[in-house]
Amino acid sequence: MNAAAQSLGMSNTFFDSPHGLCNIYNTSTAHDIAILTNRCMKISLFTFIVKTRSFEFKSEKRLYQWQNTNKLLGHDCDDGEAPVKHFKGTMGCKTGVTPSAGPCFSGYFSRATILHDGTKIIDNVIVVVLNCKNMETRWKEVPRLVQWF
Repeated sequence: MNAAAQSLGMSNTFFDSPHGLCNIYNTSTAHDIAILTNRCMKISLFTFIVKTRSFEFKSEKRLYQWQNTNKLLGHDCDDGEAPVKHFKGTMGCKTGVTPSAGPCFSGYFSRATILHDGTKIIDNVIVVVLNCKNMETRWKEVPRLVQWF
């Protein structure tokens, strides 16, 4: 994992465990996480998974249900539930929380702009927030950053 991080240019990242949870020796920066987000979002299966809001699978023994913790997914219009009105373009990525990094989010957003001549321009932006004030703050901070872009 460390060799892969270095090959991507993640020079301020070190992994001591494969899961990334509750290990004081796992370190990274917002910049390095943005590099990783950019690379991962180029993998179609990964992109499909991280922008899926929920998933169900029934085995012979039970029903498994999974809910994505990314509260920005699926809010492509002002439906009264979106954290920020008219927030569009969430393509997904990663939510998380650890004692040292606090509530975190790495997101990939895509916006289309139509110019006067009909030309369509796609802008993509990656936003990474670390150590948010609380679990809910990130759902307000991230849309503001994306809209500022």
